[in-house]
Formats: sequence, structure tokens, C-alpha cells
Amino acid sequence: MATSHHVLASLPCSTVAFCCLRPDFLMRLSSRLFLRGPIRWTGSCAGLAGVIAAVIAGALILPGANAVAQTISTSPAATVTALLPPAHPLLGLWQSTVAVPATPAAQAASDANNPPKTKACRETLDYRASHIRLGTSASEITRATFTVALSPSRAGFYRLSETTLASNGNADCAGDLHAASDETRVQFVQFSPRQDRFIICKDESLAACFGPFDRQR
Repeated sequence: MATSHHVLASLPCSTVAFCCLRPDFLMRLSSRLFLRGPIRWTGSCAGLAGVIAAVIAGALILPGANAVAQTISTSPAATVTALLPPAHPLLGLWQSTVAVPATPAAQAASDANNPPKTKACRETLDYRASHIRLGTSASEITRATFTVALSPSRAGFYRLSETTLASNGNADCAGDLHAASDETRVQFVQFSPRQDRFIICKDESLAACFGPFDRQR
């Protein structure tokens, strides 16, 4: 069976600027442009350097630009560009008050028969439609980006991913530090029937959760 060919040299040079290129380069270029057969070189012509430069730029630069655009569209940052719908139950300011040991010494001296003296510690979480979460816990202040499922799973949990962007470096109510990091923390949120309270859980179960957080606005 004869091999199919794309004969370019038979066309006027003003129409096909490719004819000014080297034949071996054209054959390589044809595979980039998804031509089904090799190019048969049957002639030559003069310059048209400006047209050639434009053709090469289109053939070589545009595929690279498309690859970059595809990378950006699938990056984590690109997934949070759209605002959350105003009716999403997570949006708003939430507050929780937890009991923590009054002092580290009280915690160290405690046991099952001698519980430590405690004090109230307040935590706030402010989730915004722009996918920014502001938080306070004891003397800690953090700013994070987040994504959250638009609807609950069959188990009734909303998947919540957070990445800390900034922190003042102080410890939270549990004594933990949350420095800025590229690591994303995944947790699961379950709301009360009235959606005015939620708890945050490690998995889609009630085995390991903290809260509740009550809506402030």
C-alpha cells in the first residue's frame, strides 16, 4: 500500500510558508502537528522570515502554554478560586469553649482519682466564602486556606481540607503549634440538624472528634 503524503511544495510560497524550512525539520514538525503522513519535499523558495517565525512560535510555544495552563487548572490553588455558595452551612463565625488543665504542673500531677484543675479556653473559627479561614485558640492566631465538600457524604460528614498560611507562633488550647506549612490537614465536619453547631472528627465516625462549635453569626 502506498504511503500517503502531504505535498506542500506544489502550493505557492505565499500560501505555505513551511516550504522555506529544511525538509528534515518539517518532517519532525509534522508529527507535532499530528499530520498523518510524512512531508514530501519537492521544491524550494525565498525567505518569508516573519511568517516562518510566527509559524514556529505557534507550533512550539502554544503547546508549552497549553501544558502550563493544564498544570495550573489542576493545582490545589486553582481549586479554590470559585466562591463557596452563600448557603453553605460552614460559612460564618463559630466558637467553642473547652476545658484545659489550669497549669502544666496540674496536668502532670493528675491521675484517675485526682483530675487536674481546669480552666476554660476559647476557640473561634471564621470560615469565609473566599476559602480563607481565620482562627484563634488560646493565644494562637492562624490564617488558613480551605476546601470543603458542597454536600455531606452518606455518613453525614463534610470533608474539610485546610492548609495553614500564617501563624503568630503561639500554642493553642491543647498546647499545639500550627506553623505555616504546605501540608494539608483533612478532617470531617458533622452539623447539628439545625446547622447551628458542628463537631470536627478525624474520620467519618464519631470515635475521635472535638467541639462542639456554636454559630456566632
